[in-house]
Amino acid sequence: MKFYPHKTVIIITFLLLSTIQYSYSQDQDNKWVIGVGINVVDFYPTNESSAATGNSGGFFSGITNAKDHWNVFLPTINISRHIKNRFSADASLSINKISKIGDFEVGNLSYFAVDIAAQYDILDSNKKLRPYLYAGTGYTWVDSKGWGTINVGLGSNYWFNDKLGAKINAMYKHSGEDKVIKLLSHFQYSLSVVLKLNGRKGGIGTNCPE
Repeated sequence: MKFYPHKTVIIITFLLLSTIQYSYSQDQDNKWVIGVGINVVDFYPTNESSAATGNSGGFFSGITNAKDHWNVFLPTINISRHIKNRFSADASLSINKISKIGDFEVGNLSYFAVDIAAQYDILDSNKKLRPYLYAGTGYTWVDSKGWGTINVGLGSNYWFNDKLGAKINAMYKHSGEDKVIKLLSHFQYSLSVVLKLNGRKGGIGTNCPE
């Protein structure tokens, strides 16, 4: 069966935005943030076999080698909601085209991922820079095949004002599923413009009154 990721993105995005609109209309104190940006998929700096990626240096080897190993594409659509204290819930959709698996060239494989996670703010403050830790799970399709992943990472929001900011996120996606054709564990990075749907004057951070 042929997989149409763009149609899936439209349907899921519509459902997520509808949920946001409903929640926003129910409670004006909710802290929703939506972001749109680009994402990078890198299969090289993992502990997968060197035969699969060409990496003989181990974990994190060549992690900054963008020219040879990075697959850069868009969009990434991200939605998060502040839950309580330093905790937020996060959901994201990502599309990419995979032409590089480590050192090896491949024929533009489609990549589509849905991920959910909990975020924990490292700093308990309302400053512009808001670094966080990230842990969750997701499902990733490459062409028509899909696999579950366990995700861990870190990132940061930087707020230019009460509503507009930038978000950078880096996560490691581990595929533990044992299938005949295995999804290689990989890193995924994203850079997004983020917007608070109901930002208030007087506070830059994501915290809100309980």
